[in-house]
Amino acid sequence: MAFLRLRSGLPATISLSGYKGYARNETELVFTDGMLRLETGKALWISRGGDYERVETEAQESPFVLQLEDLIACIEGRRNAADLLAHSWHAIAVVRAIYASGASGREETVTP
Repeated sequence: MAFLRLRSGLPATISLSGYKGYARNETELVFTDGMLRLETGKALWISRGGDYERVETEAQESPFVLQLEDLIACIEGRRNAADLLAHSWHAIAVVRAIYASGASGREETVTP
């Protein structure tokens, strides 16, 4: 589990779990006034204190197709690769800080 404080000052936690032989890609977001549950590529549900209700969403292109299109746009000069790389390096820094904090038992700070 990771405890995070976002740039806005809001706290957030990330918890990963699983069982060997049982794959499931589900994300649950818990807020003050409700919760969202996302089954990536399949469905989105919302709860405002009661049962979850399915949220209708528009069909989206495969994320792998979108990533390939981004790469092509960078190669062709239609997109700035530096922006994508900065985001990627920041994500890697966050993951490294989570591992370092787990090993040391201390808080790790990642600057934007």
